[in-house]
Amino acid sequence: MIDRQNDPDPASGAQSEADNPTAPRGGRRFAGELSDRYDLWRVARPHLEAIHRAISDQVSRFAEAHGDRVNAVDIGCGDGAITGLLLDDARVDVVGVDNEPKMIAQALGGMTQWIERGRLSVVEADACGYLAEQEDGSIDLVASGYVFHNLTPAYRTKVFAEIRRVVRPGGLFINADKFARDGEAHYQDLKWQVDRFFEAFGDVEHIDILRAWVLHYIEDEGPNHLMPESATLKELGGLGLVDLSIICRERMDAVMVARKAV
Repeated sequence: MIDRQNDPDPASGAQSEADNPTAPRGGRRFAGELSDRYDLWRVARPHLEAIHRAISDQVSRFAEAHGDRVNAVDIGCGDGAITGLLLDDARVDVVGVDNEPKMIAQALGGMTQWIERGRLSVVEADACGYLAEQEDGSIDLVASGYVFHNLTPAYRTKVFAEIRRVVRPGGLFINADKFARDGEAHYQDLKWQVDRFFEAFGDVEHIDILRAWVLHYIEDEGPNHLMPESATLKELGGLGLVDLSIICRERMDAVMVARKAV
């Protein structure tokens, strides 16, 4: 099913960030051309398989240890890539949350079977707004993929705090995203990724999407979006999450896991 909820705070967003990257909110950076051709992003991301494999392994280990059905939330479910990884484990039921109708439409295109089986529901809502409505300790697992770097720091902190609240003791938070390494390493990672975009979209047919993705990545370098690995882990630890670690890194991208203390 699709549940459309009113945004309780018009200054906040759900899936990613803002049409205006300087706006003090989460917002919708994927409302236009990038959402229309989001599938092309993967062409320039040869390492996504390793990122996805790391997520799947963590979900499988958690579900095995949990010993019962796992209720999971995918924050900013987008086109359903992370949602699909969660559903690949038969022990996991998922609520996908996103505020961009175009991205939700892409996700639903290949996931009708899971909705019909009662294992997936999709909510069109603001991330903080949705989480704020959930009870303390009511969710086993929260996952997200390439969302938090899109959120402004203040809004990101709000979502992190809500995740910490709603996850049950011993529950898992797993996030694949662009965690910036310190110093020169990050800029070498950025250069490598921009080179991949030119390789993938350098022909005349795709020049507009090349421009859109390169500009998007340049915006991500600004203070409203850059998400340093060290600072983010410190922030999450300060909120009370434990066992924080980066379990997989491929250039700019990394998979972070954390648990809520028992």
